[in-house]
Amino acid sequence: GVDGHRRCGGVYPKQIPPAAQVVSYSPLYGSLPVGPAFDLAIAALMRAGGSIFPTPNGEGEGCPGTVVLQRQALAARPIACLKCSGEGEVGIITLAG
Repeated sequence: GVDGHRRCGGVYPKQIPPAAQVVSYSPLYGSLPVGPAFDLAIAALMRAGGSIFPTPNGEGEGCPGTVVLQRQALAARPIACLKCSGEGEVGIITLAG
């Protein structure tokens, strides 16, 4: 799955719009209870630096949308951090500004 956990993997494709640009950094830290904190820290760094960092190692298997493979300008776009549970629950935190 997108966050590296088999139970959650099938939920992510249903939540990501086909036109979305997608990055997943969970290959760097795995599926952890504190994984969303890592996602938020990365999103804050991208917001502060004005760039979207590419998905590591071209990861993005099973992701709908366009997987970001090269660094690009963030501009004024919001960043949505998505976490899905194995029971189908969904949490989204959006950073904009």
